[in-house]
Amino acid sequence: MTTNTEARGMVRCGDVHVAYCLEGLVIRPLDVCRLINNEAGPLQYTSLIALTSNGELIAHRPIAGLRNLVLGAYGFDLAMISNESSAIGALGGEVRTFIRPGSTVKINRLNLTIRNYLGSSRGRLCALEFIYLSRPDSEIDGHSVYEFRRALARLLAKRLADRVGDIDAVVGMPETGIIYGLKVAEALKRPFEYALISIERRRSALRKDILDRLASVHLKLSPVVSAIRAKRILLVDDSLLTGLSIKEASQVLRHSRCERGACGGGQPKDS
Repeated sequence: MTTNTEARGMVRCGDVHVAYCLEGLVIRPLDVCRLINNEAGPLQYTSLIALTSNGELIAHRPIAGLRNLVLGAYGFDLAMISNESSAIGALGGEVRTFIRPGSTVKINRLNLTIRNYLGSSRGRLCALEFIYLSRPDSEIDGHSVYEFRRALARLLAKRLADRVGDIDAVVGMPETGIIYGLKVAEALKRPFEYALISIERRRSALRKDILDRLASVHLKLSPVVSAIRAKRILLVDDSLLTGLSIKEASQVLRHSRCERGACGGGQPKDS
């Protein structure tokens, strides 16, 4: 779980010290203690993972679902909790269960307990988890993120079917737009060109500072000119928040495809 400095800390809850991190709405340290001590009901919009000084591992997934939480194990005596199932696999563990919305999991040396506040209700899932936030090799509540993105790309391709004659090649925005671009190209029977190369691994859409976001966008927009010169390009991205990334990428592609006069005297057409 990745959080900012305001959403993680240490607090003393009775006789134990608790290290915790939060995702979603930041709550007070007192509310962290109340949740850990079973003195409060489920949180609405805050995920929590905590480790106590007496060796207890605690996780809470809020009613609204928010980020996915997964319980895994390595062998018989090591428990893992993550908001990405792929992280558990990367550590050599196995996914045991997906923690349901409105549930608190407590694990100590002797047992594991799961308290569900919603009964049989499954709560809600965050669509942005499937579309953008999660790694493609993860699962959310047992549903493959990759399969979701492939199906979504096919739906997008259907909407573009009447424009296929205007497309010479498909380019995906790095890194999270690559899968969508590949599958759209496959459905439209057009070549996919890996024409934008990124040296930036952090998500530009999640940056708060506009200058930081601009710098991140430019770091993932290095063009492969030979792959797009004089071609009509369909540019595919997975999300549109401020429009900054797609605007910058469009300008880069327009300039690159017309280098050395390859487009003649006119301006390249939008595609």
